[in-house]
Amino acid sequence: MNGSGISILGGPVGSAARDVPALVQLERYWRSLAGAGRRPARHDIDPARIEAVLPWAFLIEKQPGALRMRVAGRALSGWLGAEARGADFGDLFAPASRHRLAGCVATAFGAPALVACPVAIGRSPGHAPREGRLLLLPLRDAGGTQLLGALAIDGPAQAIPGGIHLGPAERIEPLRPARARSGRPELRLVVDNA
Repeated sequence: MNGSGISILGGPVGSAARDVPALVQLERYWRSLAGAGRRPARHDIDPARIEAVLPWAFLIEKQPGALRMRVAGRALSGWLGAEARGADFGDLFAPASRHRLAGCVATAFGAPALVACPVAIGRSPGHAPREGRLLLLPLRDAGGTQLLGALAIDGPAQAIPGGIHLGPAERIEPLRPARARSGRPELRLVVDNA
């Protein structure tokens, strides 16, 4: 649920639904900007076109030893318990999940590829376990250092003791390079004047 009590996962609280509506919207928008084998650039992103996902959206930039959140929705600040913009993205995650996060981020940057993973928040006194999804979408920039993404978790956006637990990637979809042209035209004009 978001702060207004609406389930963002499209099902009841605790739903393990694969297709989170907010993430589906962001992925579709990203794909609409991406060409064959081409990642969209940061300046291509129009926040007005992804308004419904903004509370869960982020833009991270890879720096030596850190993944800085350059843009972060209010839910990320709630989960972090502090202003998320400028913070290390890894700080949202449980220490045991940070190695897996590093692998998912490396795949998103390296392939480049869309990466989607399940996330969970464990039991804590007075709180039931919650589930959600993480979506990482590579962007085009000179250094190959930026990712657009969203982190959607059912329940209120409040500080998470112990951090978010990251499951293994459920989807890894490398961008397909544009098909190489053979030098011959794809279509030939055939004239039949018979």
